[in-house]
Amino acid sequence: LHDALVALAWLWEHGPPIGGVAVAGGVAGGTWRRCAADAVYVVGDSAGGGLALCMISALALGELAPGVPLPVVPRPPTALALISPWTDLSASLPSYSTRAWVEKSLHGDCIFSNGGDLASEIEGTVRCSMKYAPRELLQDPRVSPVFLPLPLLRVWLPPTLLVVGDAEVMLGDATELAARAL
Repeated sequence: LHDALVALAWLWEHGPPIGGVAVAGGVAGGTWRRCAADAVYVVGDSAGGGLALCMISALALGELAPGVPLPVVPRPPTALALISPWTDLSASLPSYSTRAWVEKSLHGDCIFSNGGDLASEIEGTVRCSMKYAPRELLQDPRVSPVFLPLPLLRVWLPPTLLVVGDAEVMLGDATELAARAL
């Protein structure tokens, strides 16, 4: 999260390349601007989508974590595009149960499946989350941004495109965020 916020601040300060594309060791056909960017758009898929939203949560709450100050970031991204964002690292939303893979009916999310043992699948998700943050922080909005308090979400969330499939266990991560943002 800290690295993502530092990168966001750098992009705001330096802007995109002029007249070219970034390549290893420099920019082909142009140079980096030395002035502020007009806009910064962030795209994230799965955990990257969650990280993009964690940046919004941290900025809204004014902290990287409880009691940990933010790096200096001029403002949030201009807009977000999120593909199947993982916003609930506690796996507490209903779709973690309702979209679990059922072999017999060939229904549900076959990507995130542990042989149809629902309790094991959810616990596996939480164990994976705990590689990122301790269990007691899994519902902190800087870790699981779907839990950002509603007033802050509505003020801080920039225009956002959410893309998610109906069979995904993370369907609730996107639909809950969308419902709360309206």
